[in-house]
Amino acid sequence: MRHILEKIIKILSELNGRDKIFKFIQYFSKILHYGIEKRLLLYKLFKVLFRFNDKTVQDRLEALEYSLSDARVVYRLGGFFYEFKSLLDFIRNRGKSIVPCKWSSLINFQTLQSIVIGQFELVDQIFSFYSEIADVIFWGTKIKIFKFKFISTVGKVSDFIWIYSLSIFMIRILYQFFKLQYQLIHSRRLSTKEISIEQKEKIKEQIRERNSLLKSIILMIGEFGLCICSIYEIENNLIIGLSGCLSALISLQEIWNECSLESDQESNTKNIDNNSNNQGVERDHEEIQHPHIIPPVVHIHSNP
Repeated sequence: MRHILEKIIKILSELNGRDKIFKFIQYFSKILHYGIEKRLLLYKLFKVLFRFNDKTVQDRLEALEYSLSDARVVYRLGGFFYEFKSLLDFIRNRGKSIVPCKWSSLINFQTLQSIVIGQFELVDQIFSFYSEIADVIFWGTKIKIFKFKFISTVGKVSDFIWIYSLSIFMIRILYQFFKLQYQLIHSRRLSTKEISIEQKEKIKEQIRERNSLLKSIILMIGEFGLCICSIYEIENNLIIGLSGCLSALISLQEIWNECSLESDQESNTKNIDNNSNNQGVERDHEEIQHPHIIPPVVHIHSNP
């Protein structure tokens, strides 16, 4: 119980953890709003138990949703400093990878692949920086600090970046998933024969990685739902709520696994220190590695 409380406190102490918790509550309120609006079976049960007023509850849920949405935007306002630093570091450290090479060197597939990847990484860094600046412009315009005539253009560019990021995310994750699935099928065909312990551990690691990729695909589905509803202005609280809750839950599980990994590493380090101090004997130690998702940063600017 104590370890669980420590993880909860650690998640709440981090900006990303609070953001995902607020995101889940924000979109779960949309699901509740939909249930009251459509008078679902669960709504009728709560209506009998608590005898609440429909209009009052809907207004409070809507107020909760807007307040959490504004809070999440304010929390992320300083993100452009980090993205600007990341862009400068990329240009300084890896800018050489996008410099055109001699035509003779382009025959090498690895060189060509490195150049193409470098181009995509540079575009991603520029888009990430623009997205954070756009968040500041949207928020400032909303509270009437700024007044831009081209705010609609900024919104269209942000929507394009949102679709681009999700598309690249989808291509990368699906490619890795099917490639890993093929490797697993091939490994299982060989498992009918005698295989070494190292091969068994490799298969287990591949299964864990596949499960992580499945979670990433679920995260991608949730983000695509939010993207489509926002860009095409689909006012369906159920679809929006389910998509947002799905995305937030997967992200929270990722953060939870990272906290578990850090706590396990700390406890393992303490155990090693205690064993070496008490017994004076060095022992081989195998760290437990928890699979977790490492998706690319997907900026959401026009969340409903």
